[in-house]
Parts: sequence; structure tokens; C-alpha cells
Amino acid sequence: MTLIVTHESGCQDSLTQLIDIEPIVQVYIASAFSPNDDGVNDIFQLQGALGGIQNYYLRIWDRWGNLLFESNDPTQAWTGQSSNAQQKEVTAGTYVYTIAYQDARGNPFEHQGSVVVFR
Repeated sequence: MTLIVTHESGCQDSLTQLIDIEPIVQVYIASAFSPNDDGVNDIFQLQGALGGIQNYYLRIWDRWGNLLFESNDPTQAWTGQSSNAQQKEVTAGTYVYTIAYQDARGNPFEHQGSVVVFR
């Protein structure tokens, strides 16, 4: 960015400075959702200011350690179904997730927790 200043007598001066605006990633992770197709809280996904996210993954397991869902796309949500060949709805209960990504500068982040499915 260049700033040019003109004095009232007509003299000018300028200053050029690189301005680095760091992209901010702010995330929100819900603690529960209800995949019942009522249009309210039907999906589980990373939400917030996600600009510049890279190397993203989401994994969800049941209480027995079975992997139910995984995605490398931050816009792809879990709909409360297992992603195995049967594609069946999971029962109401608590499930464990891991979400990892890098921000626009390559800084790594990992979130681990649980999400409750209400039916």
C-alpha cells in the first residue's frame, strides 16, 4: 500500500508499506444435532469462518470404535448415517469425532470431542 501526502504548499511525500492481513479461521462445532429433516440442526459439520482451510478431515466413530463417517471436504456434513455399504441411520446416542485442518498459513489444528444424535 502506498500513502501519498500533499502539504498545503504543494510538497508531496509518499510511503510504501506492505500490509499483511492474516486470514482468520474461526470454527464452531455443535455438541448435538437432530437429523430428522425438519430443517433445523439436521447436519453435523464444521461451521464458522473457514476461508483458507486446507488439509481438512472429519472422522466420526461409534462407541465401539467403528468408523461411521469420514470426509476431506469441509462443506460435506454428516447426516447421521453410517457411510458403510448399508447407509443406515445411526441410533440416538453419543458419537466421537476428530476434526483436523490447517489454516491459511499452514498452522495445524485438531478438535476432538463428542456429538449427541437426537432422533
